[in-house]
Amino acid sequence: MIRCLYAVVSLFLLSFGLPLSAEPAPTRPLVFVTADWPPFSRVEESKVVGGFELAVMQAFAKRAGLRLEAKGCPWKRCLFMLQSGQADIAMSLVYSAERAKFLYFLQPANENPTTWSYYRLKNSTQRVETRNDLRRLTIGVRSGYVYYDKFASDVSLQTYGVETSEQLIHMLLSGRIDTFIHREILADYLIEKLQVGDKIEKHEYKHRDVSFDHLGLSRSSPFADQLFRFERILKSMQSEGVIAKIYAEEVRQKR
Repeated sequence: MIRCLYAVVSLFLLSFGLPLSAEPAPTRPLVFVTADWPPFSRVEESKVVGGFELAVMQAFAKRAGLRLEAKGCPWKRCLFMLQSGQADIAMSLVYSAERAKFLYFLQPANENPTTWSYYRLKNSTQRVETRNDLRRLTIGVRSGYVYYDKFASDVSLQTYGVETSEQLIHMLLSGRIDTFIHREILADYLIEKLQVGDKIEKHEYKHRDVSFDHLGLSRSSPFADQLFRFERILKSMQSEGVIAKIYAEEVRQKR
């Protein structure tokens, strides 16, 4: 009877693409990947040197009883590593159907009020006051990034993809793009860090929404059978205020 019940439950889980769980955890480190987007994550070469994401993942791995190995990479490369099983987990992932093919999106998500702003040179005569004004501009974007639906689905927009946020700023300064779109909190931090605030400003038009940022666990990871355990750890960290405390220390105080 017990074997029969286990078989039924196993078939149910497999039909939804869920891990069976209960296998011993792998002995290798939990490989966490992230790109350079301060103050959320700071990467030098391929080394993750600080930021909100690293602090959260260190606390998460400690609760899970796992060693953490953090790797920095261009975001498209990070996604490939997750897809191929070279990496296990990443933070701040916005859900998409394409990503769900190779990732489990852990619940609960972190809800963040988000402002998407468009940046221009201060001496530019171009103005973006409505969404229609974007159609005559070359817009810099980060490759592999998930943007808000109205922007991402607008095939009339001319976009130019690059790997890093710093590249977007340098391309704007050199006149190779007319504007770039970015989460405001990240771009403002980087513009201040690079000391180019006297050369760059925001267009009037911006988009506000709420982003649901997830921990993403690779479906190809040897830790995939720990999905439900990982979700319990994440939920406890949120309910105890651990993540909010780290955010205050790593993001709010360093803006």
